[in-house]
Amino acid sequence: MLETIDVDPWGKPYKLVTRKLQVPSATANMDHEDVLKITDTLFPSRLPADAQMLPAEAEFPPFTVEEVDKAVHRAQRKSMAPGLDCITGRILRVVHQLRPTMLVGLYN
Repeated sequence: MLETIDVDPWGKPYKLVTRKLQVPSATANMDHEDVLKITDTLFPSRLPADAQMLPAEAEFPPFTVEEVDKAVHRAQRKSMAPGLDCITGRILRVVHQLRPTMLVGLYN
């Protein structure tokens, strides 16, 4: 077997050694019922959400022009990467300068 190492270093000798170095899983010697108890405890199944358990819909005050102005200024200053909509801070700034109420209406 040692002679084959020079011919095929990734062959049978390598596989024998690496299998001996592997540790059996923690659940390999456990009863099936014990494994189920552990997985049920660690990963409980979700119950369907009851409509009464959901929080009441909250009302939020509308954004003001000043709040949108601050947000646009901050987005431009940080030179952040655009989101999934591909709109950069620079685009927001230009739109907000030309039509400030448009973004306020959009965000509200």
